[in-house]
Amino acid sequence: MCNPHMNFPRLQKWQVAPKASELKTKVEAEQHALRRLRMCIRDICNRILYDKRFSAFHYPVTDEDAPNYRSIIQNPMDMATLLQHVDSGQYITSTAFLQDLDLIVTNAKVYNGDDYNGARIVSRAYELRDAVHGMLSQMDPTLVAYCDKIAAQGGPAHIPDDIGGYIFPSTPVAQLGAVTRASARLRNVPPEVNLNQSYEALKRPKKNADVVHAAASSAEAKSQYQDSTQPMQTEEVEINEKILERPEPSFVEGSPRETPGEEATADAGESRSEDVAMSDGEISSQVESVKQLFVKCTENYCIPQLERLYTRIMKGVFVAKGVEDNTKHSILRFLFKFAEDEANFSC
Repeated sequence: MCNPHMNFPRLQKWQVAPKASELKTKVEAEQHALRRLRMCIRDICNRILYDKRFSAFHYPVTDEDAPNYRSIIQNPMDMATLLQHVDSGQYITSTAFLQDLDLIVTNAKVYNGDDYNGARIVSRAYELRDAVHGMLSQMDPTLVAYCDKIAAQGGPAHIPDDIGGYIFPSTPVAQLGAVTRASARLRNVPPEVNLNQSYEALKRPKKNADVVHAAASSAEAKSQYQDSTQPMQTEEVEINEKILERPEPSFVEGSPRETPGEEATADAGESRSEDVAMSDGEISSQVESVKQLFVKCTENYCIPQLERLYTRIMKGVFVAKGVEDNTKHSILRFLFKFAEDEANFSC
């Protein structure tokens, strides 16, 4: 008879391998999340690199600036190096990025000491860290948690070689950024910009043929950073749409005409009469003129400066729109006045 107390070997549980379609879906989801994380951190690095307050931490310390820096600091760090790490895919969590960022503060404290000038640099390093933490706090918490989960499982999953099919690359392909810029803008997807260049190339300001297109592309990157895909339009198109929202008033037969004797009493309303009589050709000419003014004034502007200028202009346009009945003239007059004031371009 069978002994009821006999120990029988336990049956092994066979793990069923995931299907190829499920594995591809998982890999694509993880790569999409990591790509969004890179875009957010890259945007933060670019904002800091264009902020003159933190110029001391933009690039590696040279021997000319501090001959003994390398002998004191064992792990130097700067924003340009952080940006290179982002482009090479070294950060799969925001925590890893912050750990390298903390090296900037630590190195500043170790090298500068407690003297007055050193204390100012250390304070600016703390200000830099607070600014970065503030930007990171605006990230989608779901994205941060998902990237932490990817890191906890040992990194992103990969497609085995025996499973065919196209999949997004696991590391950023920065070389394709210049080629895909135009098509990516049409798809409302900011391209992977190639910023893994020499420090001298990063220092050069980006010239723009049109301030409006540059501001729109920067606003697209910001909208992707906030996980919203609102389509951005160029300033010229938006202004033309606002101008054409109201039909141009027309003269009615039988309306009283101004006589030579009334010219002396109509000086106050002369500009208003000219506005009413303004033709579409004159409007197009003035739009082109104000466009050239903005191009000239923003010749050496960088992307963050264009973004701030774009925001100020659009706020002023919405305010000017309701000032007068003639929307066309009020907007154009505001734009001309804005472009002629050099103080608006001093930032």
